Amino acid sequence: MRIKETALVTILDLGIGVTLSTYSVNLIGLGLTVIVTGCMPLIAQVMAKLMVSERATLAKLTGANSTGNSHGIPIGLNAIITGYHL
Repeated sequence: MRIKETALVTILDLGIGVTLSTYSVNLIGLGLTVIVTGCMPLIAQVMAKLMVSERATLAKLTGANSTGNSHGIPIGLNAIITGYHL
């Protein structure tokens, strides 16, 4: 991929990502947003298995779980329980 194309994709990714993240916080709340964000690496492994039949090994699942925002799940649950809203 050329540098200009890479720059365009990066700018669009950051712009759309920030917009969707802000929208999700407003739509479903901070707690659920943090939980879903923390689970994304694990969800990506499941999607890879379903879409392209990638073999899910214990090492991949453990790595996906540890590289995710694993501390975000308790923080998100705490936000839901305490009723914290932005």
